[in-house]
Amino acid sequence: MPALVKVRNDGKVNTIGAPTTPRRCRTTATRNQCGNRMYGIERHNVIESTHGELPSLVDRVSLEALALSWLSFSATGRGRCNLRYAADRWAMVMLRVVTAEGDPKTVKRWANLLGVSRTTLVTWCRATGVPAKSSLDLGRLLRAVALSRGNLRDLLQVLDIAEPRTAERLLRRAGLRPDMTVGVLKLLDTQRLVRKPEVLESLREHLYRHGFR
Repeated sequence: MPALVKVRNDGKVNTIGAPTTPRRCRTTATRNQCGNRMYGIERHNVIESTHGELPSLVDRVSLEALALSWLSFSATGRGRCNLRYAADRWAMVMLRVVTAEGDPKTVKRWANLLGVSRTTLVTWCRATGVPAKSSLDLGRLLRAVALSRGNLRDLLQVLDIAEPRTAERLLRRAGLRPDMTVGVLKLLDTQRLVRKPEVLESLREHLYRHGFR
């Protein structure tokens, strides 16, 4: 289970419910193209096991998403810079859906994955102009495509959906058909759940960076 961290306003990091394995975190600060300070977290010795395993993707994504939650309070930019902050934060929490072990079928479950309240998550989505429900539906479809290798006929195998008609309605809302075969990044171009170019581009960058094609 990934450790949860809370970044305080003074830049210090508190580990919440840390497991027994040693973990260390520290914050770093850089300036973006608008001259505003952007804060992040560098984590060392995240998982120290006898097998020398690297930290899982889920573990890294959880940490990054939580770090970005503090960035939203620290950023003081204007215009496009603020939109980029919101889009990057949205992309990170979307990535958490795509890499989830189970299907987070509700916004509440999605919030639980991130260790934040439902209200906070809805606010993050609203900051980009994208409803939380549409965001979640897109994230679930991206996860399903990644697990089924692009075969949309296998949705019932990878989504927590018992009724085939529910899966069909989800595909219709997204502008997709069961006979389609799409990749993760291609899905971003063909779906119609989220159509804002700025947030889709940010999500595309994060997906590509984490190995999705």
